[in-house]
Amino acid sequence: MKDERIAEDPSLGEKSKDEIVDTLLTLDSVQDLEYLNWTIQEALRFLSPVQATSQYETTQDVKIGKYNFQKGVNFAINFDALHMNSSQWQRPQEFLPERFNPQSPLYLTPDGKKRNPFSWCPFAGGKRVCFGKTLAECNLKFIGTYLTQFYNFEFEDPSKYANIYPHAIVGKMSDKPVNVRITKRASS
Repeated sequence: MKDERIAEDPSLGEKSKDEIVDTLLTLDSVQDLEYLNWTIQEALRFLSPVQATSQYETTQDVKIGKYNFQKGVNFAINFDALHMNSSQWQRPQEFLPERFNPQSPLYLTPDGKKRNPFSWCPFAGGKRVCFGKTLAECNLKFIGTYLTQFYNFEFEDPSKYANIYPHAIVGKMSDKPVNVRITKRASS
């Protein structure tokens, strides 16, 4: 889960925590935490596990939409561009978990139509879906639940991120650290 988003808007953590209450978490019960699921989907829309698919090669001449591809052409799908497509997403640069709520007006495209089912696919899909998808989603739900239930997150310098969304990349060296203060929540 993108903890820097919770640091920016503490109500995201509160909304997720409010869903959890005293629920014993199981694989089935964590699936029912709608707002947490929407927050994870939105976090994956902003920063997919990978930026693009593997290379594909056309095996015959093919037309996809308005584009013609000849046999033997290599291509990849750019998830960042797909997830920020302004024809599919209302206010694509804003972090809005409600856009995954089917009852929300944000669930639709800017012109009020249903979004293309492939406008969000951080793990690819079909036969080429990431084999770690289910494990990753379960880990995000359990870890996200634990973190928002027991800890508060806030930026050390909120003004630094007034107009941008920082990306904390775990496991990679970064020259732009995201300094977040993490404190234990008071017992309820």
